[in-house]
Amino acid sequence: MRSRGNERLSPDIFSKGPVSPGLPSLLPLDGRKSLSVASGRSALAKGLDSLPKDLLSGRAWLPSLCCPSIADPFLRQGLRLFFYSSPESTPLPHFLPGDVFLYIHFCGFPNRAAEAALSTLPASERPFIFEDCVHALFTPGVGMFGDFILYSFRKFLPVPDGGLLISRFPVEPKLAPPLESFVSCKVLGSLTGDRSLLRRGEDLLDGDDEARAPSETGRFLLER
Repeated sequence: MRSRGNERLSPDIFSKGPVSPGLPSLLPLDGRKSLSVASGRSALAKGLDSLPKDLLSGRAWLPSLCCPSIADPFLRQGLRLFFYSSPESTPLPHFLPGDVFLYIHFCGFPNRAAEAALSTLPASERPFIFEDCVHALFTPGVGMFGDFILYSFRKFLPVPDGGLLISRFPVEPKLAPPLESFVSCKVLGSLTGDRSLLRRGEDLLDGDDEARAPSETGRFLLER
């Protein structure tokens, strides 16, 4: 694990035995499909790949406050981006059949306003909903509303990569291989405390839009 107050990863963790079968097995599925992936970004990319293309309108709605990197997987799919304000203060936009809608549980706080507004829509007007739980891994009561649920483990845990996609739609398990250059930079940076390696790893990830499998290093550490 990380030492308190810094980014260091203790080498002792590599000699520890597994203490759990893996975090993905602890998250509720309730009959939905799941796929272990490299990151929240990989979960988003794979979820978009899994949408029924013949039913899409070509439009996607993102919150006006979101990380710029969220837009890239949508643009890669050829979707036109539109932005919406907080449902707490502004009504939802008018959706076309086949629209895609993403909402975020910001900073771990459940976004009940978005869920309440979406719940009022008749089935014929409901978009394909992506529920971003990247900041809400340990928040009770989230991850049950959307058609696609996105998790990232590295945001909270001392692992170089790891994430999960949960889907109400079939998901093809084929993924690109792990981004090993990124994983190496993150692990070496965490072991040595070299922040330049950590920054280099993030730069490598920022330039990558593939839906990737988790690394064996990440799987190993996640069980400890």
